[in-house]
Amino acid sequence: MTLRRTLAAFALVAVAPFAAADEKTHRKAAEQLLVTLRVEKTMTDAIDPTIDTLIKTNDNIGKYKSALREYLKRQLAWDVQKEEWITAYAEEFTEAELLELAKFYQTPLGQKALDKQPKLTGRLTEYAVRKALANKEDLRKAIEADAKKN
Repeated sequence: MTLRRTLAAFALVAVAPFAAADEKTHRKAAEQLLVTLRVEKTMTDAIDPTIDTLIKTNDNIGKYKSALREYLKRQLAWDVQKEEWITAYAEEFTEAELLELAKFYQTPLGQKALDKQPKLTGRLTEYAVRKALANKEDLRKAIEADAKKN
């Protein structure tokens, strides 16, 4: 084995524990941000508005509201979603950025933003659904035109 390969192998062995520690603290920072963002509560609180929006788009869903609620509660449960959320945030933000975001959301302005977010999301989701439904004739025409091409 050449000296260069020996040094490279040594470097990998020497650095590996630090890389693992860095990943662990990075994921912990992502988890802390998600706690600060109240993601678990937000997901739980979003179930009924989501169902209401679905019912507005399809009246037939209304008779299955109870089953749909139970299904969404299982699928959106934090213990089911948590690792994927942590991974996503850890991949998109550096550890330092996650810590800085958490720090911001702990300020009064950050807390206000979190308090207003569900109302804004609901309002804008309803707007988007209304807009999409108002223009569904345009979509039908586009689909028919596309079908004629094929």
